[in-house]
Amino acid sequence: MTSLLALPLNTAATCCATCTSYCACKTLSSSCELSITTSRFIYLAFLFISIILAILLQNFGQPIYIDIEYSFFQYKHTLCPYQCMGTEIVYRISIALTTFYILMSLLTSTISTFSTNAQTKYWVLKFTFLTSLITLSPLLPQEFIISWSILCRYASILFMLIQMCILIDFGYTLNNKLVSYDGILWESCIILISIGLYVAMIIMICTIYSNITYGILVLSGNVLMTAISISPIAPHGTLITSGIVTFQIAYYYLIGYQASSHINTLLGGFFTALSLTFTAYSTSKTNVFHYNSIDNVNELMLLDSKIILDEESQVVLPHEQNDNQIKKNENVVSGFYHITLALSSMYMPILLIGFDDNNSIHTEIIVSQIFGALLYTWTLIAPTLFPNRDFD
Repeated sequence: MTSLLALPLNTAATCCATCTSYCACKTLSSSCELSITTSRFIYLAFLFISIILAILLQNFGQPIYIDIEYSFFQYKHTLCPYQCMGTEIVYRISIALTTFYILMSLLTSTISTFSTNAQTKYWVLKFTFLTSLITLSPLLPQEFIISWSILCRYASILFMLIQMCILIDFGYTLNNKLVSYDGILWESCIILISIGLYVAMIIMICTIYSNITYGILVLSGNVLMTAISISPIAPHGTLITSGIVTFQIAYYYLIGYQASSHINTLLGGFFTALSLTFTAYSTSKTNVFHYNSIDNVNELMLLDSKIILDEESQVVLPHEQNDNQIKKNENVVSGFYHITLALSSMYMPILLIGFDDNNSIHTEIIVSQIFGALLYTWTLIAPTLFPNRDFD
């Protein structure tokens, strides 16, 4: 009799287990397809949510104590005695994020249907994988965390250069957008934003830079770049782009001097969020030149920068490819976007923790400032030095 009752129960249990595993499998492999731009914002949301989690655990994380006593049984154990709080958890979440985005860059680095599907589908599986990486990160040995902290310092240089390219593109795009509205109000906005950035840059150098010689060199370099951008040498230069670049170069010093301050975290977080959001929004490649050689057009001089108008007095804007122009059957490569997010994940500990020593001037900061200034200067003078080359 017992065996007869066990048979249907076993059958029901097997059916329930099969259905549960099937539903879980279908959920994890759900192929909910999103657009390219929406997908980029989802990946960006993964990054921002993880950074918020790192900030919360860094400041409010506590060890997890397990104390079980029952009759003659007693169990005491401490989970994450130091791994889930302070600077430790920031580095561990950084490792999890970097691993996730490097894997995504490998999966989306080819022009194929597979890469496109990997970019735009299987969101539950991706979220589960990233959550698992963060959950398992406290198991990493301390020696690896020390090595990772050193690697982050040098990887941050590469990210700051990429970020500079994005901010240059953003500056030109913002200038072109404001000019396209064709009104004194919008031209005044360009002037006010530019003046505000320059004033903030000067105040930052005068009040925060402890080394006077260093501050004078940075200020002189920023003035020189601005002079080039509004001179005939760079007819495509704009004042607002120069303001953004000079402020960013001056700000780099805060990473070393006040690395753990709230000012550094807020400014760094703002510029990082701005650059990454602009990258996610723009479906075309980053353009740091914004230079077009157009014949037989009218020219309007604004702050010594040339605004090119066509015969109908409409601003000629750079071509932007949007999602409506991307056909459903077109495969898109997104590997570099994920590499950018991976580098930003390695840059995150620099913003939240900073450098571990008390030296106010760091080699990494100086290198980032020099290469950032050279990069922007090159974008200004290259079209003049090579007039026959297409920079679009």
